[in-house]
Amino acid sequence: MKKNIYSEEEQIYKIGESWMRLAHHPNSDLEHFLLVCKLRKQVLSPWVFSVNDGGECKAIIAGRIEENILRPRIGYLKLPGIKVRSLAIIHNGILGELDKEGGAEAFLLELLEMFRRDEVQVVVFSHLKEGHIALWNILSKMNNSMGIRRPNWVNHRALRIKSDPEFLLKRLSSKHRSWLKNREKKLKEMFQEKLRWIWHSNFHDIREICIKMEAVANKTYQRGLGAGFIDNEETRKRLSFFAQKGMLRVMLLEGDEVPISFWYGIVYKNVFHAAATGYLPDVAKYEVGTLTLMKTIEELSKEEVLKLDYGLGDASYKERFSDISWREASFQIFAPTMKGKILRNYIALAETIDLQLRKFAAKTGSLDYIKRTWRNLLRQSRD
Repeated sequence: MKKNIYSEEEQIYKIGESWMRLAHHPNSDLEHFLLVCKLRKQVLSPWVFSVNDGGECKAIIAGRIEENILRPRIGYLKLPGIKVRSLAIIHNGILGELDKEGGAEAFLLELLEMFRRDEVQVVVFSHLKEGHIALWNILSKMNNSMGIRRPNWVNHRALRIKSDPEFLLKRLSSKHRSWLKNREKKLKEMFQEKLRWIWHSNFHDIREICIKMEAVANKTYQRGLGAGFIDNEETRKRLSFFAQKGMLRVMLLEGDEVPISFWYGIVYKNVFHAAATGYLPDVAKYEVGTLTLMKTIEELSKEEVLKLDYGLGDASYKERFSDISWREASFQIFAPTMKGKILRNYIALAETIDLQLRKFAAKTGSLDYIKRTWRNLLRQSRD
């Protein structure tokens, strides 16, 4: 077994053929990975670890050396941040058979060397799948870490798409189907029949669709959290990249030519990876979120897409409309230095307070109320 570390684009392209063969998610697409490295100011360089055996690249770990602010949260409250240099292993950045041929052990040794050379103060893993057993086992030996030995597991859900465009609707009870049809009828009446579902798969100008999605997204509570769709330079360049590859899909609902809801994602190797969704708060009572999901799945079925990956985070609608799930968890490994220990203790304190407050809220039955109230306040702040 031979390992290699790459930090220059020219070097990385030497394993480009293997990378494209092993990649299974748009986030870890080679060209997209390098594009993001160029677009984000906090990225100092790409960082790519490869494992080769018998002259063939067997596994790749894709990450970025970044200099940014590590800012923990207590609930929705952001705490003061600390400037830090980190190695961020991207979501779905573990490609190939890392668990074989000692790849996980070699990766751990490389992390220890980076800490020894003071190249980074923390290594951040984003939503690592539970299935990477050897990697979880080897990293659990790191003492100055958080979230490895007692992971905060989050369910990641997906749905197998059938050839019948109405397969999901037919799975619902007759009462639920009638309710959704009634909601869509009432929505049409609200806009005097001037309601249009528009499926976008070809794009001449990405700016127009971004402007329409932004008109909805800036009214949602997710915007108050800095999450969801945000129309900025990075978003437009990333969506332009996928649009040029024929991978971008957007379902848009307009009422009297005004954007009401959207759902967009990327079709990669015949799987639709949901990226962001949103709808105007004023139409929430019409089940617009569910209707938009149904319309999106109908179009994906017509395109013979095999699966819908709901993306990061769990939600009741994802649980209801899925038939596949697995567990993921994020965690950090800190350098065994004074700064590394300070960082770990600071984040640990914030997480402990957050956990205790959540337990208290759940025990008193107020957790859902607090979430709902906070989200309503965030929505109102967007008006």
